[in-house]
Amino acid sequence: MKIEDIEFSTVKRKLSDLVDCSYNPRILTKKQHADLKRSFKKFGYVEICVINLDNTIIAGHQRTHVMKDLGWIDREIEVRSPNRQLTKKEFDEYLIRSNQNGGSFDWELLGNDFEVDELIEWGFELKDLGIEDEEIKVDDEKDLDVEERIVVEIELESEEQQREIYKELNERGYKCKVLK
Repeated sequence: MKIEDIEFSTVKRKLSDLVDCSYNPRILTKKQHADLKRSFKKFGYVEICVINLDNTIIAGHQRTHVMKDLGWIDREIEVRSPNRQLTKKEFDEYLIRSNQNGGSFDWELLGNDFEVDELIEWGFELKDLGIEDEEIKVDDEKDLDVEERIVVEIELESEEQQREIYKELNERGYKCKVLK
């Protein structure tokens, strides 16, 4: 018997009814999570999630986590849902393809048409742009404890500048405090 072709349609589901795939391999760093959260605050829910008929998320796990963090748990959102339950193999293939089959950037266009500070603000890292961070020298005789905090002190010219930097760093997920 031939399996029916897969066709997706847009339907609405309550965010609280969506179920994470227990073996989703996609993860975000704290910074990536904070960047995504900031994007949601500015643009809202734009890139639609994909679910199976049983409401298991196939694509969009991180987006649903951010929406829940923002307190949107009772919101009804649009999702893409198949006309039939996907087989495990189909589910797994789309789970991976939805994250792996993305395009790549034209680095020359990025370098010529966008400002580095904006690209960093929008989620790129210096290493993504081919910019080397200053080398951090570690005393070879001292083991670096993973739990050790790194403290950065920034001198600014005005309280307004301080508020802007403080807000930006907090939105990116960094813990900050003002010293006088």
